[in-house]
Amino acid sequence: MVRLFQSGKGKNQPTLAETFATKEGTFELTATLDHVFHPDIVVYHDCNDGKKLGLRRFHFRVPEHYVTAGSKAQKVFDLGKINLEFKPYNEERSNQHRRRRNKEVVSCDQCTIEETVKIDESAEATTRKSKFHGLDESPEARIDPW
Repeated sequence: MVRLFQSGKGKNQPTLAETFATKEGTFELTATLDHVFHPDIVVYHDCNDGKKLGLRRFHFRVPEHYVTAGSKAQKVFDLGKINLEFKPYNEERSNQHRRRRNKEVVSCDQCTIEETVKIDESAEATTRKSKFHGLDESPEARIDPW
């Protein structure tokens, strides 16, 4: 699961957008606001996580110079490729989400995020397009482990 938040709003900040990765590993997030904002992208996953409850959670802030006024993205933020096996310094656990298992086992070399991030702002719109391998978080494709 990937969520978009407005940064600086504390732990109970409202979710601006939320999505799940497709079977191909892509996703898009779009949000509209009437004021300037600083987007944080939060990734929830259970890659390389054993049988621990909850999901691994980490976030990063999109650099401000990629957020522009207008209805279309003027700059593209290239996220690059992230291997989700690593444990970033800001990783937390989210127990608000029940842990679910894929119907099939995915090797951790497929647990990556890659492609680009597009941020717009006018009536500010934020679009994120990226590959997210190793987690097909669609509820139809997942089953409870218990």
